[in-house]
Amino acid sequence: MKLTILVPNYNCENTISNTLDSILMQETKYKYKIIVSDDCSSDSSLDKIMSYKERYPKVIKVLTQKRNLGFTKNMIKLYKEAKSDYFCVLDSDDYWVSNKKIETALDFLESNLDYASYQGRTLRKYNNGNEDLYINYSQATTCCIDSVIGGGVIIYPIMGHTSSSIFRNAVFKNGLSSKIINSDICSGDSFRNYTHLFFGKSYHALEIDSVYRITESGDWTSSSEAMQIYKNSTFWHQLWKYYDEEYINFLAISYMLFLFSCNKANQMELEFIYSNAECMCQDFQKYEDTLQEIGFQNKWFVR
Repeated sequence: MKLTILVPNYNCENTISNTLDSILMQETKYKYKIIVSDDCSSDSSLDKIMSYKERYPKVIKVLTQKRNLGFTKNMIKLYKEAKSDYFCVLDSDDYWVSNKKIETALDFLESNLDYASYQGRTLRKYNNGNEDLYINYSQATTCCIDSVIGGGVIIYPIMGHTSSSIFRNAVFKNGLSSKIINSDICSGDSFRNYTHLFFGKSYHALEIDSVYRITESGDWTSSSEAMQIYKNSTFWHQLWKYYDEEYINFLAISYMLFLFSCNKANQMELEFIYSNAECMCQDFQKYEDTLQEIGFQNKWFVR
């Protein structure tokens, strides 16, 4: 098996068929396995998933949770199944639009061993029918971890959406460490993107090969801009902790985003942020001089 496609599902009866069909339409020489983990859905999505398993028993494996675990624990169940050379995550409300998605990505990664991930462009579709690009870059791009952890100016890598990302399986293939299992951030796309950058570069092609559905009920899309920035701040703080506080730029990014979130927050949001950010603020205070200097270098602040 060359590729494992991980599909977390919870109450996606209206979209899961579209997701699975977009995988099964692939024209590729590479063998792949679809692992779906249903997190105790209360709708008919599991019935639909099982009907696909009956039709494609050699391709689809289904994990069923007896109680709702939540997204992170459900993803950990899926990560444990990723033993192939490559893996990806396709959420059960997203889908691929290119029938050469697997072929193109794995051909590239097989020929470029210094790359750890391949990502195309992603189309965002909104409930009102509007569409736009997730990241609208004008040329194919390569990203590397040095631009984030190196000294001087921090350059954010252009990281693609979950639905378009295929990874060389450098993190999960040999089992999950206790650090991953106990991490609150391991389930998200940012964790996968940045941890794999430590194992190789990321390539971002121009082809639109996936769709990301924007729903008002999602935890991210239902949050205000201030709270989205705050959530990003907590991610970078936790990533700094995950790497044993080795990369001070991670904390600097967290600090910058924290300040931005506070500037945009209303009074109720500010009260929430300050009541939940005590640990972060203690770390910011401990490294305040260093963080300020990094901020001046990156023109986040004016001297």
